[in-house]
Amino acid sequence: MFRLTVFLDVSSIQLRNDLKGFGFNEKERGSLLLEMDSAYFKIRILSNQAGRQKGVGYHIYSNASIDAIIYFCDMIFPSYRPLITGLECELQEEHITPRLIRKIGGRMQQPNIYFIGDIGVVFLPNGLLNLQYRGKLGTSMKQTYECMKRIDQIRYKLKPNQIDLFSYLKAI
Repeated sequence: MFRLTVFLDVSSIQLRNDLKGFGFNEKERGSLLLEMDSAYFKIRILSNQAGRQKGVGYHIYSNASIDAIIYFCDMIFPSYRPLITGLECELQEEHITPRLIRKIGGRMQQPNIYFIGDIGVVFLPNGLLNLQYRGKLGTSMKQTYECMKRIDQIRYKLKPNQIDLFSYLKAI
């Protein structure tokens, strides 16, 4: 599941009214949900907005493919001048260890916090692994897409979808 942190030049009430035309429903207060087959997009307003002069903060959660997420953001948000400030991806995997992170090129910043390039890898106490990018991605969907691809490549290295039996035999 990916989570994007986005600041938009639109109030939550106006955004809710605008997104109803796309099929979004308000399931819980402060949250809009669009479900399609097995994928979903959830937009939740950030609770603490103190000190922000420009834009309203939102988290966008989705379990869709990277291409679908970028298409969704590119279709809906350009008129609101989005400022993307963070990307996160959570993995539920108890077999991923700090040793594996170091093996694929990670360096330890603090206990339970590693970096592979500019992507942070954080071991959370509840057994989740959080892959994250913090920093301004700006309004560029191309830059956001490239960053999501880097996170996805790390996710694949940590938890591959395919098992190559021949490379497994070489390791033994």
